[in-house]
Amino acid sequence: MRLGSISAAGLAKRHDPEFIAKLDHVLRRLAGQLDIDADLAARHPGVSPIGMQRLLEAFRSYKGELENLVPAEVASDDSYDRFVMIMLRINANLYSAFHPEARVKLYALIVFQ
Repeated sequence: MRLGSISAAGLAKRHDPEFIAKLDHVLRRLAGQLDIDADLAARHPGVSPIGMQRLLEAFRSYKGELENLVPAEVASDDSYDRFVMIMLRINANLYSAFHPEARVKLYALIVFQ
């Protein structure tokens, strides 16, 4: 996404040009299905644009109050619960960063404290 084509990447020189052309075609088609643009993806190099798209879709399909999607002020009564939900949402849609899942409440408590 960053370079516009995988053929512009250094790894393309080490592989068969026909394979690179096929891979470029598939990746271009996949990137065309994403609402995440190349600039946003480039600013987050360690995060999968596909995962970002899943998270965006989860936000778009959320039926509750939109304020429930953002962290609450730490002094708020529901701050801890929101951190738990944020971490679970990240695990489910973006990347399994907080594992094992049984410890998500502990991780949220650490952030909360």
